[in-house]
Amino acid sequence: MSKPITPLLTYRNPAIANYVTSDMYVGFSASKTTWVEAQRVLAWSFSDTDVARNINTTNLPVFLLQSNSNSGLSTGAKVGIICGSVAFFLCLLGVCYYVWLKHNSRNQEDEIEDWELEYWPHRYSYEELKEATNGFSDKEVLGAGGFGKVYKGTLTNKTEVAVKCVNHDSKQGLREFMAEILSMGRLQHKNLVQMRGRKKVLTDVAEGLHYLHHGWEQVVVHRDIKSSNVLLGFDMRARLGDFGLAKLYTQGEEPGTTRVVGTLGYLALELAMLASPTTASDVYSFGVVVLEVACGRKPIETWQEREEDVVLVDLVREKYEERKLVTVADERIKGEYDVEEMEAVLKLGLSCCHPDPVHRPTMKEVVALLLGEDATLATIIM
Repeated sequence: MSKPITPLLTYRNPAIANYVTSDMYVGFSASKTTWVEAQRVLAWSFSDTDVARNINTTNLPVFLLQSNSNSGLSTGAKVGIICGSVAFFLCLLGVCYYVWLKHNSRNQEDEIEDWELEYWPHRYSYEELKEATNGFSDKEVLGAGGFGKVYKGTLTNKTEVAVKCVNHDSKQGLREFMAEILSMGRLQHKNLVQMRGRKKVLTDVAEGLHYLHHGWEQVVVHRDIKSSNVLLGFDMRARLGDFGLAKLYTQGEEPGTTRVVGTLGYLALELAMLASPTTASDVYSFGVVVLEVACGRKPIETWQEREEDVVLVDLVREKYEERKLVTVADERIKGEYDVEEMEAVLKLGLSCCHPDPVHRPTMKEVVALLLGEDATLATIIM
């Protein structure tokens, strides 16, 4: 075997030079594969002339080989494995918690309470309502009030609905909101939350109110009939909404005394004394709406030429006594109306606002009059 061109280990000892006459070299070769092996030499024996002497191994140090189990893992690798295992375990816990939360939430949504079985016909998810209203678009707003906005929506089955979005800072309490849900949930009528002409608007509202009073097994007293609760759709059909103050009564039942609620200008006179809402008090409020639509004025206005506020009902009654009834008609119409029809509408409003609730027409009579089925008007007793 020839000497390697570049030896891996070179050792020079001057003491050996006394025993040799020229350069000598020895080598070790123990690798059997392409892998590099690490060898530790404890002793050796060689001869340049004859067979080398045997080596006495009894006094050689003991050398223990390290275990190969951890030979391929560095400290960084060990830290990485531990951190990875912890992260995987935490992720697994997070997934399990999310699945449990989702399952628990679904069970809560599907749990229908006892009162819902009687009052609530449908339940929709927020995503369904958001899609129905085009993301609660301002173009779909039908009306707005102190409690929030009402949007027009179309469900996937093409059913048109009115969606009320309550403000976070709304003053509407849970009791009022549930009263609205209970009332609306049990009623099904196209004009409840549904002009061509002002008279058509009044007819739509009257039909809805007639259904509340006479078209169901229980009497529903709305208690907050006013123009801002009349919603107009794109088809210009009027729809009666906002049932936050509604009360349910059995047919023939006398309503009990309660606190006075409603909107100033629309409240019937007897409510100040009796505080008992009835269908007749709803008729009074509807009469104010009739006069609003015909006159284009608010229920209560402030005029510079008068020291006191002008009450619309009193103003129309005053012009009726002076036989100048049509002079209170909305000036924006510019006289483009049938005088007899305008007088009939104004007289209807006054009839509904009669001081004595006994002499007010029922909503059934009002609808018949607006539809032309009854040409007579209730006598107005001043």
